[in-house]
Amino acid sequence: MIMQSSSALARVRLPALAIALFAMPATAQELGGGANGSHGRTARFQLEQWIAGTPTQFSFENLPPAAILQWGALAFSTSPLNHPALTGTLLVDTASPTLSIWGMGTTAPITMPAVLNGSSFYIQGLYFDTAMASFVLTDATKVNIHDPLTVVGTGVSRTLELYDEAAMSVTQTLTGSRNGRLHFTPDRTRAYVSQSDSTVRLYTATLGGFLNQTGSFPLTHRPRSGKGAVSRDGSRLYLPAQEAGSPYQNFILVCDINPASPTYNTEINVIPVPVIGPGAGPGNGPEACAISPDGNTLYIAYAQVLPTTGPNAGKASVGVLDLTAPGQPLSEIPITVGGNIAGIHVSEHIEISEDGHYVYSLEQAFDPALPLINGFSQGALLSVIATFVNAEITTIPTHGLGQFEFAIDLLDRDLWIGQI
Repeated sequence: MIMQSSSALARVRLPALAIALFAMPATAQELGGGANGSHGRTARFQLEQWIAGTPTQFSFENLPPAAILQWGALAFSTSPLNHPALTGTLLVDTASPTLSIWGMGTTAPITMPAVLNGSSFYIQGLYFDTAMASFVLTDATKVNIHDPLTVVGTGVSRTLELYDEAAMSVTQTLTGSRNGRLHFTPDRTRAYVSQSDSTVRLYTATLGGFLNQTGSFPLTHRPRSGKGAVSRDGSRLYLPAQEAGSPYQNFILVCDINPASPTYNTEINVIPVPVIGPGAGPGNGPEACAISPDGNTLYIAYAQVLPTTGPNAGKASVGVLDLTAPGQPLSEIPITVGGNIAGIHVSEHIEISEDGHYVYSLEQAFDPALPLINGFSQGALLSVIATFVNAEITTIPTHGLGQFEFAIDLLDRDLWIGQI
C-alpha cells in the first residue's frame, strides 16, 4: 500500500486484496484476461490520462521482479485469443487493422490526439517472466476517451457548477440547490440532489453538455447531508435520513428512479435503521450508505456514541442491511476508530469497490489539540471490510484531518480522500 498526501487530497494505492463525472461513459473498464506472474499477482497495463489533447503515458503496475521485455498493445476492437506461447488470454484484436504493438523500453510521454475524443479502444500489456520462463499477459482495459465534465456542489452560494476539466473553467451555474447531495445514475445522464427541505431534484444532461432541472419529488423524512447510493442498474436511490425525537428516528429512504416504472421518481419504502450494535443510543444515526453491485446489500456509515464497556468497547460499527430477506434485517460490523469527539464517532463516507469485494468506511478526524478531541494521532482511519465475511480486515491511517468524502477509481487501483 502506498499513500501520497497533499494539503487537499490523500491518494491511497489500494492493495490487491462530492465530485463526480457527469453525462459521459466510464473512463475505463477492466476486462480481465491477465494471469498471475511469478509473484502471485496479475500485473496491470494502464493509461495515465484519458483526456483528448492532453499529455499521457502508458505504464505497467505490479510487475514481478523477474519481469523483462515489456510490450504494449492497442486496438480499436477486441477478440479473445488463447495461444500456447502466452500465459493468459489476449483480448486485444490481433487481426484489427488498428493494432499497434510497441516495446515499453522506448516509450516516451505522448499527447492524446484530440481527434480521438469520443472514441474507445482496448489496451493490454505483455512481459516475459524469467522465473516462469513464460510470456505473461496483463488484464486488458477498455479506455473511453472524452472531454470530462464535473459537477461541483458549493455550500456557501448553494449552487451546482458544471466544470470543464480540460478547459479548467466553469461552463454553467445552477442556483437553489439548498446544499444538497449529488447522486449520479450509472450512465451519468441523470443527477439526483437530495435536499434539506425533504425533496429530491432531478437534473438531466443535454447533448450540448448542459444540465437542466427536469423534475422533483417529496420525501417523508429529512435526508442526511451524507451520500446516498444508486443501484448499479440505475433503478433505486437509497438515502440516509433522520428525524428528531426522543430517541431520534433513523431511516433509509428507498426511491424508485427507473424511468420505465409506473412509480418513477417516487419514494416507495422507508426502512428503519437504528444503531443496534456498539454505541446504540439517542442521537446516533446513518450518515452515508453504499450498495453492493448485485443490489442485494446496503452498507451504512453511522454517527454514534461509542460504547465504553463490553466486548466492543471503543469500537464503532458499519450497518449491513439485507435488502432481499423478509423484513430486511439489519446487522452491524464492528470497526476500529482512530479517535472521537467527546465519545462520539462519525463515519462520514462509505464506498464499495467496483468488484464488490471490499467496503471502505472513512471516519472524520479533528485536530487532537482541540478541546474534547480524543485520539487521531495518525489522522482519520480508513476501515477496510471484506464483504465475503462481512468483517473488518485492516485499517489504513490517512495522516490527515477534516475528511468528508473519498472516491475509488473505476479500476479499483487508487482511493482519493479529500482532507486537510
